Amino acid sequence: AKEIYHINKSLFSKKAISYKEFYSSLMEYEKTKKEYEIIKKLIKDFGRVEENNLIITSPGEGIVIFRDVVKGDMINPNRKLFEIHKHESLYIYGWVKDEISGMQIKGGYVKVGNKKVFCKVDYVSPEIDVKTRRIKVRCIVKGISHLLKPGMFVNLRIFLRSKEGNYIPKSSVVDIGGKKVVFIKKGDGFITREIKILGSILNYYRVKGVKVGEDVVNKGVIFLKAKLLGVEEE
Repeated sequence: AKEIYHINKSLFSKKAISYKEFYSSLMEYEKTKKEYEIIKKLIKDFGRVEENNLIITSPGEGIVIFRDVVKGDMINPNRKLFEIHKHESLYIYGWVKDEISGMQIKGGYVKVGNKKVFCKVDYVSPEIDVKTRRIKVRCIVKGISHLLKPGMFVNLRIFLRSKEGNYIPKSSVVDIGGKKVVFIKKGDGFITREIKILGSILNYYRVKGVKVGEDVVNKGVIFLKAKLLGVEEE
């Protein structure tokens, strides 16, 4: 419309066309220009207008992991052009042995190359996974830049904090007459003592009935039990 208007303007100045034709092209040009300005205001909601171009910017920073557009493509508001991931915060999932039920998980780290990325454990599953027979834990990491990416496999190491109490090896405990018993070294011999198991952590029991500093036997316990009961060791 703009080009036609300028052509007709030149022709009219040379009296090559009538005023009616010139005025018609002028009105069409003014109408088109107003429509163009209205459209420019509307499309500003989608991006930045520079001359005749619409610059669409991402609402956030990140890494482009998907692209479905090339120069010259026709697009519409419902079409996904790019997919951007921001890796400043990621979840890391791991599976740990069920023996940690008596412990509190504080946090952990994963090693990427020579760098350690520390994370905070924010979820511990209350159930054991039927396939792995382990407990699922979830860690959140922040400010990791490009070190970790979705879909990566890493080795997760977690920090554990046990409940306060007295711990002894599980191998120290024997069952005698339905009671949990340990052997404690006393002078040149041994004495037995009944204990109560309060919880377990990996290869240890948290127990009541043993004092700090007492020498609890953890090797040859089956032999001592056999001698106590007056039977031959199997």
